[in-house]
Amino acid sequence: MADVRDYIRLFDTNNVLKWFFLIMLCGLVLVGESVVLLLAVDRFSRYYVLACLTGSAVIGLLLTWPAVHRIVKHIRKDIAEGEFPKHDMERLLGTIASGILMLIPGFATDCLGLIIFFFGLRRPVGKLIMMKNRDRLFQAYEYLKLYD
Repeated sequence: MADVRDYIRLFDTNNVLKWFFLIMLCGLVLVGESVVLLLAVDRFSRYYVLACLTGSAVIGLLLTWPAVHRIVKHIRKDIAEGEFPKHDMERLLGTIASGILMLIPGFATDCLGLIIFFFGLRRPVGKLIMMKNRDRLFQAYEYLKLYD
């Protein structure tokens, strides 16, 4: 849910430029992904390439879902004990980010998701996500504390 601060950022030209560069980077990733897919279709059958893309999404789901479930279980235990589970929330956000990347069709996003998942980057990625959403996550913590 957007608040006034989100709309005020529209008038900050540096923030708008940052978003333009981020969108341009996403576009470059899509162009690079298209080149890889075209080369793969030339070398292999298009159905094989589609099966690999779909299979990698299923593998991503099978990898990340148990990890998310385990982290959420640990977070709920910490909340029941009255602790704010900062490190576990960072791991959760990083794990969800890696899962989203693995679910998006494409070899580059799959590789990036696997790198985040397996090479100890879940907490640093989660920390980046948490920096922008700290207040909302603390509100969620307070709500869960009352709910559980």
